[in-house]
Amino acid sequence: MGLIAHTRVEATVRFAAEFGYDSIVVKDATADYSDTEMHAALAVNLPSYASAIVIANEVVEAISALNSAVGIVPVSHVAWSHKLRSLPPPSA
Repeated sequence: MGLIAHTRVEATVRFAAEFGYDSIVVKDATADYSDTEMHAALAVNLPSYASAIVIANEVVEAISALNSAVGIVPVSHVAWSHKLRSLPPPSA
């Protein structure tokens, strides 16, 4: 399930701005029916309301930097896979 950039994402960001919230749009995590509609959302309309329009890697890097700054050590995928294997199977 997803939201269309030129309608739902745009409306949500605009609504948030009207209430004083800062919104960040992750442009490679949105979609639209055509390149024209995507361009209209990301390059024309959303810059008027969004605090920033970024790509997913920028969000991941920012979160990683914040985690490092406060001393949070990420759990490795190996540790997670061990935990998942030790869980009982879901009941039917």
